[in-house]
Amino acid sequence: MADLIAYYRTVYFLASEAFIPSQIAALVRFSYQVWTRDQTPEARSSVSSSSAIVPLVSPSGFMGKVRFTFCGRPAEELASQLKPALIHAHFGPDASMVLPLARRKRIPLVVTFHGFDAQRSRRALLAEFKPSNLLFLLRERQLYRYAARVIAVSEYLKGCLIRRGCPADKITVHYIGVDTKKFVADDARRVRLRIVNVSRHVPWKGVDTILRAMSLIARRFTDAKLIQIGAGSESASLASLAKSLGIADRVTWLGQQPNDKVLEAMQSSSLYVQASRRDEAGQTEAFGIALLEAQACGLPVIATNSGGMPEAMVDGVTGLLFEENDHRGLADRLCELLANPDTVREMGQRGREMVVERFDILARTAVLEKIYDEVLASNRR
Repeated sequence: MADLIAYYRTVYFLASEAFIPSQIAALVRFSYQVWTRDQTPEARSSVSSSSAIVPLVSPSGFMGKVRFTFCGRPAEELASQLKPALIHAHFGPDASMVLPLARRKRIPLVVTFHGFDAQRSRRALLAEFKPSNLLFLLRERQLYRYAARVIAVSEYLKGCLIRRGCPADKITVHYIGVDTKKFVADDARRVRLRIVNVSRHVPWKGVDTILRAMSLIARRFTDAKLIQIGAGSESASLASLAKSLGIADRVTWLGQQPNDKVLEAMQSSSLYVQASRRDEAGQTEAFGIALLEAQACGLPVIATNSGGMPEAMVDGVTGLLFEENDHRGLADRLCELLANPDTVREMGQRGREMVVERFDILARTAVLEKIYDEVLASNRR
């Protein structure tokens, strides 16, 4: 019988985290459950069977939620039934929340750090006044000691974790892949001067840099358009900026969209752009799943030379890099590619080949299963 992996995410499932169910669906040698404290309406549609989702507390039980949040104690009727071979928690604060449960049951714990949890300063995390952040800060050292393996989604993030005090010998860099059978090119739908970006509307995503670059390229390419997918605290100010720059009619704001709609937007565009930058709290793009999805669809990617993004592409081969906040540099690179459709086609093809070879979700999850093997073998000694 296959060993059972319990995937823990405090709030499951969020549309921006499609990489979690994609990773789960690619498992071959292990069975799974998804453990969660708060279940969203989309949760059950993200897994093959609704019985695979295990709510650790009653949705209406406030005190039960408090007991689990601060003490790691699930509903009493579940306590004796939770017997996975391994718990894999996504994000540091989530791992800290499930840590007491893992310790009591002596279940090995693997935790994947995705970005803010390794990058944001302790002061910045504390200033957000979130109970999950507070627990993470209180239990961070304990987490590093107990975790059987700490996974970083990029070499860049590994460096961040080491600087936070995580032992280097516990860290494994494991890139989360993408479904290269789902994310494919569709040349019949491609629109030559259409550019796409998928970013939340928060300062560190740098959507304003893209808008400023669009205002410059509009003078040369009058038919160039930007499709922007995302939402957030800056939505109104970004729309206002586009209007003040005179490009409101060149930007289509689609808001937050599910993975299938992201795919459609990428397949109907010719370039992908990401302008993430480091903010005051130290956060930038830890890797860049959207860059992989775009390249899998045959799009050259133009991205900032920031965080882990250079690890998700090959500069000059599958796309081009530019420096943070340099909207003129971004405009130059956009113009270079918009003026050379043959280069776009060649870069797009190489990008697709690179993602299939290095980042296919099935191949990457097979590597993850080997990590599970190592952890379980060590635990049985």
